[in-house]
Amino acid sequence: MRRVFHAKAGRGKLAVIAVLAAVLVYLMWVKLAVLAVLVLIPLLCLIDNVINSEYVIDRDALTVRRGRFLGIRTIALTEIGEVRCRAGGQGVEMVCGGSVMAVTPENAESFAKALRDAIGAGGKGEE
Repeated sequence: MRRVFHAKAGRGKLAVIAVLAAVLVYLMWVKLAVLAVLVLIPLLCLIDNVINSEYVIDRDALTVRRGRFLGIRTIALTEIGEVRCRAGGQGVEMVCGGSVMAVTPENAESFAKALRDAIGAGGKGEE
């Protein structure tokens, strides 16, 4: 079974996009094209990250895709020890090999339930 969850765009990322876009418009207005290109590159990477980020739960692995430019991270389900929702549905925390990894899917509770079901620990790590 394969489940795909899209990432939620956080307020911080959206604020950075707005600031970079405003700086880009200003640099183009004052005709500083070289600096505008230097601002455009991280802006494009960030927009791609917001649009194309997703979490894919397969039978044996969780794949975290953070856009086309920022790469893919694959985590074996056997490495995930605990899955818990953050307060207020603001994301999901996973304990992977002693370190904590936070992800922000659009539907955090559904993602956490699907991940618990996939690792075979239906009640493990519940609040």
